[in-house]
Amino acid sequence: MVRRASIEVNVIRVWPQNFEVQGYDDSMRILGWRGSNLTFLREHGFRSSLQRFFFLIALSASALLLNFISAPDLAAQSTSDIGVAEEEGRIIYDREYFSQFNVISAEDLLRRIPGVQDLMNFREYGERGFGSTGAQILINGQRLSGKSNDIQSALERIQARQVYRIEVIRGNVPGLDVRSEGRVVNVVLEETEDTAYGSWEGRVSNYAAGVWRAGGRASYSGVLGDLEYIIGLEASPWANDRPRSDIFFLPGKPPFSGQRIEGLFSGLHLTGTANLSYTFKNGDSLNLNGSFKDNSRKSYDRSDLFNLSSSGLETPTLSTFNKFATPSTDWEIGGDYAHQLMSGDTLKLLFLISSDDENADRKFSSAAPGAAFAIKRRQILAPKESEKI
Repeated sequence: MVRRASIEVNVIRVWPQNFEVQGYDDSMRILGWRGSNLTFLREHGFRSSLQRFFFLIALSASALLLNFISAPDLAAQSTSDIGVAEEEGRIIYDREYFSQFNVISAEDLLRRIPGVQDLMNFREYGERGFGSTGAQILINGQRLSGKSNDIQSALERIQARQVYRIEVIRGNVPGLDVRSEGRVVNVVLEETEDTAYGSWEGRVSNYAAGVWRAGGRASYSGVLGDLEYIIGLEASPWANDRPRSDIFFLPGKPPFSGQRIEGLFSGLHLTGTANLSYTFKNGDSLNLNGSFKDNSRKSYDRSDLFNLSSSGLETPTLSTFNKFATPSTDWEIGGDYAHQLMSGDTLKLLFLISSDDENADRKFSSAAPGAAFAIKRRQILAPKESEKI
């Protein structure tokens, strides 16, 4: 069966030219030419594995072509020391180094630093500890005090032009928020007073389920006196249908029954985040991080059972209907307060409050064809989780 194609068009503002190609073996999606105005995302249906093979060949060729057009010579990049300096155990990458790349966010900058790319390939959901081991990513020498509001999301909301330099550090360096046995990456932002940057991206998607959904994201960050802030909003819709037909038979026997299932699964993920940092006149600092997520979803499916005669004639036996509504929200507020003691040590107080609510309202009904009644039942679940540190 051939999958239906879907097309998604993104309108991007503010960002400079940036070309990108991606492909996925499972869904065979290709992210086409991304320029300063439009991005076209097309999902293809393939009839055979041979078509998938040629698709991957074409995808690889497109990636090589884009790399040749939009980026400088890779050999020159690897041997160039322009914009790179080393001092007191730190390797410093400044704006001159990143000028050779087409970058959008602070996350893109980190991906251009040798040996740091692997830090961006995972998210540390739910991990705990004081950061004494492993790799750490800081913003202006400070860690993010949060669990779901992670550092990678914050880096995605910071524009590249806000970054003054990036420091890659090994071992303990005075003046930083962590003592790590692994790598420490410190993203230093521009300290110009009363400046702000914003960007937005709109998206309209037509999914294989035959429905249209609108989404997008926006971010705004800057400095206002002694206050630094990063605010982000994102709406990510999704929809999917799962049509299916089953035929049942015994070995060596003709089919005796079957079922047809059709349904629609959809949802809208809403996310709002905020990061605030304030420096007091006496040198104390206060960092606050908050996030709110709405991951509500709903689904509907119908299943029709039937018997099969020896001649292939279908006789309906039972129809079932399922309807699920799952409101899901979670929020988190975290932060820390740092005070410089007279001894030169730093006293830091941290806190974290979070809540996770997911309700489920499930309705089931079944009836035989022509029956005067139907069997119905309903299930309501309301689990709730909270955490305070």
